[in-house]
Amino acid sequence: MESNKEVSFTEGKNYFHIGKETKPTIMKIASQPEFEKQFGMATFMGKGGEATPIDFNKSFVIAYILPESNRRTELRPLSLTKKRKKHLVMKYFMKEGVTQSFTTQPFFIMIVDKAFWDYKVTEEK
Repeated sequence: MESNKEVSFTEGKNYFHIGKETKPTIMKIASQPEFEKQFGMATFMGKGGEATPIDFNKSFVIAYILPESNRRTELRPLSLTKKRKKHLVMKYFMKEGVTQSFTTQPFFIMIVDKAFWDYKVTEEK
């Protein structure tokens, strides 16, 4: 049995989260309509302004969402590793910074091959 195998993913960029999560949440999303209930496009003009395309025929999304915070928060995925049968471990980087006069909802989106859809996903900081 293969374990500790890196699983490739693409980070989804230029989206915003619609819901109000009150605790850190790992969400798996398998379809465009389901995705659109949770996220909207935050595109802008110029280089790098397009939202990352997601083909739900071939991929699904793992979203990691934190509660709203008034601190500047840097959050990004580092790796996704197949640990044992049907189990993926997501490692991420998080750094909290200065207090801001507004709140944001830190999150990231990982676009992953649909072959891993029925795997359980856990987190490791």
